[in-house]
Amino acid sequence: MSGTERVIFADSIRSPEELFTQPFRMSSIVGEGSGRGFNFKDLNLPQGWQNVTSDLKSLDWELFYRTFSRMCEDLGLNPGRLEVDSTTGLLTSLAVENDSHGEVSLNLSSHSAEYSSSVPDLRSAVALHGAAASYLTTISCTVGADHRYPYIERFGQGFTSHFLLLPEGLEKVEKPITQEYYQMRFAQKAHNIAGRFGLTLGPGVRFNEMGILDLIQVTEGSACSYQLDMRGMYKGYVPHNVDNLYQAAALHGIAAEFLNDILNRTSE
Repeated sequence: MSGTERVIFADSIRSPEELFTQPFRMSSIVGEGSGRGFNFKDLNLPQGWQNVTSDLKSLDWELFYRTFSRMCEDLGLNPGRLEVDSTTGLLTSLAVENDSHGEVSLNLSSHSAEYSSSVPDLRSAVALHGAAASYLTTISCTVGADHRYPYIERFGQGFTSHFLLLPEGLEKVEKPITQEYYQMRFAQKAHNIAGRFGLTLGPGVRFNEMGILDLIQVTEGSACSYQLDMRGMYKGYVPHNVDNLYQAAALHGIAAEFLNDILNRTSE
């Protein structure tokens, strides 16, 4: 069956004008803790999407489905159906097929313009999050905002996060952007995020001399961490010895939390 045959078009959004969008933030997967599954954070439609509905309707769904299929296959899953609203061209639902849990889906809220769902397993959550983030990045580039929604993907024998990037120009600040009090409070939040994935934060989180989060490490694994890389054109977080999805999702979530704190400050 081809990708386009798995794409279902329907009039599923009754009042698109009521979709309330939020400013761009770094998306992540949220552990619910105690084996209660996983949800998603900040998978919001880009502001201005209403101005590009003609482009959304002409999206190459065959190409998108091939990308979605690759993400699923890398995680041992099968891609499921996609549902698209006929009026706006918005992706309203996407699903994966999981041997343990059957069909698992991620859905666009009819009011908050955000993709959310409670997902029972992390493999499905990572595949759905990755596909939704890629889709939202496409819309963002179409409206001219050029925001990149970060996501987790298999990388060699381990895992990495794409687009966990510092806001442009942050590396050029002349005085520290965070102080000791913030850093202590953030370390507590980081411990909580790691714990929701059944992991323990290592020696803590490390900040550099400019108050930018520099290193996050968990005790599980061999020096498993996300580290700040300032060497390339894009400044952001890269993995070191990240061997499984739980490590990747926890470290990704902590880095995204810091970056969103900075985005919240700069938007005030």
